[in-house]
Amino acid sequence: MKKNILIIAYDGMNKSGVPGVIMEIINGLSSSYHFSLVVFENIESDFYYSRLKELNVEIINCDFKKANSKIRRFYDEYKGFHNFTYKFFDELFRNKKFDVVHSFKEGDSSGIFKAAKRNGIQLRIWHTTVLHEYSNNLMGLLSKHKLKLSLKYATTFVGGSGLSCQLAFKRRNFKVITNCYKTDVYSFIPSNCFENLEMVQIGYFSDNKNQLFTLEVCKIIKDILPTFKMHFIGFENDKNYLQKIKNKISNELLENNIVFHNFDANQIDVFKKCSYSLMPSKREGFSLTLIEAQACGLKCFASSSIPTDANAGGVTYLDLSASLWADRIIEDFKKTGGKHTIFNMKRFGRTTFLTNIKNLYK
Repeated sequence: MKKNILIIAYDGMNKSGVPGVIMEIINGLSSSYHFSLVVFENIESDFYYSRLKELNVEIINCDFKKANSKIRRFYDEYKGFHNFTYKFFDELFRNKKFDVVHSFKEGDSSGIFKAAKRNGIQLRIWHTTVLHEYSNNLMGLLSKHKLKLSLKYATTFVGGSGLSCQLAFKRRNFKVITNCYKTDVYSFIPSNCFENLEMVQIGYFSDNKNQLFTLEVCKIIKDILPTFKMHFIGFENDKNYLQKIKNKISNELLENNIVFHNFDANQIDVFKKCSYSLMPSKREGFSLTLIEAQACGLKCFASSSIPTDANAGGVTYLDLSASLWADRIIEDFKKTGGKHTIFNMKRFGRTTFLTNIKNLYK
């Protein structure tokens, strides 16, 4: 008899990192398990919605209304969301049997895990994908409080990188399960040496993804390779950040060098033109984008703050110095012509990932 697995999304199911991991699990294991999925927003227009319906996944919307007032938001951070989810999931678990609760909701999973424990669900998995580092201000202290509650009620701890697990789970035993990439989509793209330098950065337009730093790198590269191209794939996540990017492009006279693509653009078509993928993020729990780029043969340059778990041999980790990045990119391009390279991607394959998930569900 198939086990019933309840997966908890972080929010919705747009085309981004965590929803992609969830879809790999459901796509790969739907013949072995019955999956239900809890989301926290309407997902009918989200990227993965139609595929979820094709697989007959039960979609449960936990509709928590976010507060407008600052005082209410503080309360929700400390207790409101925990209480709401505890009541919601307690009722859900009393009406339907689940064998496993697998949550990607990070520290906000406390009410979910508490309700699961109360209803006798023995396997309660916290799957972390971010770096948990908190300041000592009020919001930081509230986040630490939520973290402790989630640790109290979860039974199993996993994450996409060793660093994300260490920061979230402290001294508890954990297992690193490296995220996989779509092997049927991303594969080596043969290339000759490129006549013109082209690069790509994929991710939300936001302070964390740090596209303004990339433009600093571009400004330096233009002095040496004036016809280079920089491709940005993404959409705005931080208010006004995209406008800051456009202002900087104008101020630095980079209009002829920068190309924008929608987040649902065909990445393979962009990868075919590019030699390098850049990821100057300030914080990342794990970067699937680096894996996808290496699978296609692109070398990558990434911030030294990013965990090295996604390195298949093609990632150079650097401190956030624009001149350093520009020098290393230009040096490699002049030496190799940016020709695509074959990297060993075996440990990032679907088979390894799904085997690890199945072992969790035993």
